[in-house]
Amino acid sequence: TDKLNTEVAFHALAEYMVHVEEWYEYQEVLGNHWERRVYIATDDPSVVKEAINKYTQYTVYGDSDIARSAQMNTRYSMESLQGIIFDVHTLSESEYIVCTFSSNVCRMAYELMQTKHTDASQKYYSLDMIYFFTGQRYHNVKALYSHDKPNELELKVGDLIGIAGNEKDGSSVGT
Repeated sequence: TDKLNTEVAFHALAEYMVHVEEWYEYQEVLGNHWERRVYIATDDPSVVKEAINKYTQYTVYGDSDIARSAQMNTRYSMESLQGIIFDVHTLSESEYIVCTFSSNVCRMAYELMQTKHTDASQKYYSLDMIYFFTGQRYHNVKALYSHDKPNELELKVGDLIGIAGNEKDGSSVGT
């Protein structure tokens, strides 16, 4: 919530849960019939309660006290530090993370997840941005398809594309 209206857009719990549900449905197609569990890491204590009340088909884990300690007035306390370490560790041990990569917590959990798996690139869904780390160098990619739509960057096969940043709506800025 510290970045709302300044850096990132708000995402309601329902937006996250769409992707949680898709992941569980995909697992069932693969023959994995797991208990539907979800861990909620948030700085809004009401979200844990909302998840418990609204998503009754899931066993919901989350700690409202950790969420309360992460609010702006207590964020720099020892209790908050311990809570964020617990949240990041727990998320990194998950099978799948649905989060926003605009969140340092999300990116850190994903980075730690990489130490558990050879390649965790298919074990997350970000509602807003592509993965990045502060201070990273630019990376260019080549266009595989032509693209020509009004008010969008025109591309031809083979064009070099530089990803210059992320927008708050999940799209990227390119050159």
